[in-house]
Amino acid sequence: METVNYDLVLADMYRIEGGLLCGSHAEIAIMDGEVEVDRIHRRGKLWESSYCIPYQGKPGLTAVLLSGSCKIRFGSAGAAHHG
Repeated sequence: METVNYDLVLADMYRIEGGLLCGSHAEIAIMDGEVEVDRIHRRGKLWESSYCIPYQGKPGLTAVLLSGSCKIRFGSAGAAHHG
């Protein structure tokens, strides 16, 4: 089976609590069409920065933010960092 290298990029993962910038969480489902094939959990604080998680899988996978407060981008390795 062909394997693709993906990048899952998390950005703006934070919350404001009592006027303070605090860490948050993200729960992301990796999807093959309508089927969830993996779930990724991350906690932390990303303010004006991003965090890249390398991922390998079959062609055509997508990512969906299930819960948490952040922005995600998922694409072929290297391509997800842009736009």
